[in-house]
Amino acid sequence: MVVLKFEAGAAVEVNGDQCEILRIVDANNILILNRTVGEKQVVAREDVCAPSTKLKIKPHCSFTADDLEIARKRFQIIEPLISISGSIHKKVEQIAEETGLSGQTIRNWLRKYKDNPVLSALVSDRKNSQRGQRRLDDNVELIIEHHIQTKYLTKQRYKKKKLHELIVLACRTAKLTPPSYNTVDRRIALLSEEERKRKRRGPKQAKEQYKAINSEYGEAKRPLDVVQIDHTQLNIMVVDSEDREPIDRPWITVAIDVYSRMITGMFLSLDKPSADSVGMCLCQSILEKDKFLRDIGVEGDWPVWGLMKILHMDNGKDFKGEMVQIFSEEWSVDTQFRPPGFAEWGGHIERLNGTLKTELDSIPGTTFRGPKDRVEYDPDQYAVMTLDELEKYLFNHVVNVYHQKVHRQLECSPISKWNDGLTGKNGIGLPDRISDEKKLRLDLLPLSKRTIQRDGIVWDKIHYNSPELKILLENRKKYNKNQLIIRRDPRDISKIYLFHPVFNEYVQVPYRNTYRRPISLWEYKAARKRIKDRGLKTVDEDLIFRAVEENLKAIDAAKKETRSVRKKKEKSRRRKQDADRMPAGARETPKPPVRKPELKTVQPVEVKSPDPPEEDDFIDFDEDQLKPNFTILRRTL
Repeated sequence: MVVLKFEAGAAVEVNGDQCEILRIVDANNILILNRTVGEKQVVAREDVCAPSTKLKIKPHCSFTADDLEIARKRFQIIEPLISISGSIHKKVEQIAEETGLSGQTIRNWLRKYKDNPVLSALVSDRKNSQRGQRRLDDNVELIIEHHIQTKYLTKQRYKKKKLHELIVLACRTAKLTPPSYNTVDRRIALLSEEERKRKRRGPKQAKEQYKAINSEYGEAKRPLDVVQIDHTQLNIMVVDSEDREPIDRPWITVAIDVYSRMITGMFLSLDKPSADSVGMCLCQSILEKDKFLRDIGVEGDWPVWGLMKILHMDNGKDFKGEMVQIFSEEWSVDTQFRPPGFAEWGGHIERLNGTLKTELDSIPGTTFRGPKDRVEYDPDQYAVMTLDELEKYLFNHVVNVYHQKVHRQLECSPISKWNDGLTGKNGIGLPDRISDEKKLRLDLLPLSKRTIQRDGIVWDKIHYNSPELKILLENRKKYNKNQLIIRRDPRDISKIYLFHPVFNEYVQVPYRNTYRRPISLWEYKAARKRIKDRGLKTVDEDLIFRAVEENLKAIDAAKKETRSVRKKKEKSRRRKQDADRMPAGARETPKPPVRKPELKTVQPVEVKSPDPPEEDDFIDFDEDQLKPNFTILRRTL
């Protein structure tokens, strides 16, 4: 089970006991019926777990393009049914009539998706099966798509009836069976209202109509309807953790729930914004945060978790990468990108960034809003906080101050608005919890595809191997037909995560040479640059790690000389800390235990001289018995 639903009647586990949810008390407590002991109990939300299951959902990237296309079509068919809480009989019959599918088939897909609400759950588990696919020829699909783009989505504004007539004519000309009017109508319904308005009426009218809607965010009627995410560089100088010398201004990636203004996730780093920053922030945004707050030493309650319906971003390349694309499709998160000229669409996250920066203006080392604001004030001279200390300060401020203060636009505190949206009179209930955290974390890591060789897997000249690869090595012809899916955490590339086609799950594969030190992707790139600067064209693994060691020695030698050196050291330390705090969680390769020799203190032993032999200690024997008894043989020539 990928997610746990906090709703009455849901089967759960509490401390290993089989239980059933009876009622949601509040955001942190749940009334359950413990079937093991036969009594009702109020338990903490944190102690409630999804029932254990042997079902394994394969990752999105392990399927072929055809498999995923079938899953997408199935999702489009059942999407109108997902949010219906009452009877779905009439709607199922209507969809069955429009698509030509049986009602039972549609119900089966809906049940599969509700059990595991990820796109992968809808991939067909039967090879060469055509059930569930639209009963249309691929050429008919192309004709429909062509006419929608060239006739319907134009300023000529063809009516649906006229569009259907043109499609029928084109199909008959090509001697193909034409689609019904309802089929064409459903294809048009998949288009967004904004796209239809922009292409049929023009961008100016679309902007005027959707400007008011998005500035107010009318669609954010419930918690997690819309979450905005963005990066900003904080206006404060931090110091390194060893020498307390100034290094740089950190970056922060923040996500905010538009409905309640609750901050759903934050990630601080000295590295510039990247897909890794987005993945870390999204992980924290979606998962529960109780353990994280304990780890950084912040007391308080941050009851925010769950998948957002819409993820709103700007057009940065770190938001438009393959990782975010796969995540959004697999977990059914609709991504919206702020179009150029619509700066007001990101108003909530921009105001939040301004609020956080204002809070930092009172901390020693602030850079204020620019050079004019810090006349005769040197941030380097007054900087006192390390990145860890700043992180603790910000999270404490968010949890215990920002969430608790009355928000001017809401006229109540964000935490009150959030709780009311969940457990109030018209509340939606507690959000679903991601029970398969490992899958989520791995889905938010960079991926690649490689074939397996005799010496294992090679990625960026570095070799990886483990016992789990033995069965793949023995059947290289079979498994090299399709490249293997691998992922890695940029903060620690001493191991990769391989989707094992036999075990049907990710396994952890370490360096082939396990004596090498763990390094980050940034350290690897710095080593490659050092090699390139030397003019060397041939690069191998040994040369890379020698360059890494040389870079480390250079940093140690220039311990206090430059700010850039201190910044590099602090970045390296922070990456390792983040990797330990939020691991990907794939199955680890078992390693034989290494026993360290124990040094024991040996007590001195008194050595006694033996007593001289007595006469009775000697044995009598016949000397003739000691002579050898053998016959000499001579060879006759």
